[in-house]
Amino acid sequence: MSASASGGVNISWSDVGISASFIAVNILVSLCFRLGLERSLLVASIRCTAQLTLMGFVLRYILTSHEVGWILSLAALLMVLGAWETVYHQCKVRHRGMFWTVLLGIAGSTIVVGLLGCAFVLHFRPVWTARLFIPTIGMLLGNSITGIALGLRTCLNELHAHGDHIEQQLSYGATRWEASRGVLRSSVRIGMLPTVNAMSVMGIISIPGVMSGQILAGAPVDQAVRYQICIMFMLAASTTLGTVVAALAC
Repeated sequence: MSASASGGVNISWSDVGISASFIAVNILVSLCFRLGLERSLLVASIRCTAQLTLMGFVLRYILTSHEVGWILSLAALLMVLGAWETVYHQCKVRHRGMFWTVLLGIAGSTIVVGLLGCAFVLHFRPVWTARLFIPTIGMLLGNSITGIALGLRTCLNELHAHGDHIEQQLSYGATRWEASRGVLRSSVRIGMLPTVNAMSVMGIISIPGVMSGQILAGAPVDQAVRYQICIMFMLAASTTLGTVVAALAC
């Protein structure tokens, strides 16, 4: 590892290999407490390395092509993959048509918040400038997936646990909204909590990733701070909208 002329950090694959040794801490904890997560940790580590490497090759081409079609296609692909990951890897209980409702929640919230934020807050010109637009959409998607997955798990578990009570309310003439309002409220609240907690400790206990990345890349600190604040507010809105849409269609 060495510092580049632009102020960034050059990391070699040998440095990546050394950093992989930190995963041994997680594996040791899993073995000591008999958590049974050793295989999952190894698979997740390999997936992380392979997926990011592949993404690097794709981005290297797209960031230099400036073709709007490729940029929008990559954004759409990320949304589809995000919906697939949420439904088939993060939710143990599924219902018919769940993939499409989750995709609607992810795509709708990301597109609305992403386009408005990139155009009027971050002032990207044009909005779909690949070097700026794709990383921003990726951050929105990552946060939205976490919130939507938590909200959906809560929603489906609550419906399963209190199904009899909800059916009883419906038989007494309650509307679908009245009968499931408590479940929806709990689901959206759980989905929003990680973002709320992250914003609460940001700048006091933790230095967030976007800000750290910009500082490492040599950006002025005050610009990095303002950029991080804008991104966090966009993340909060995107996660909330996506969770609400997915929970309503649950």
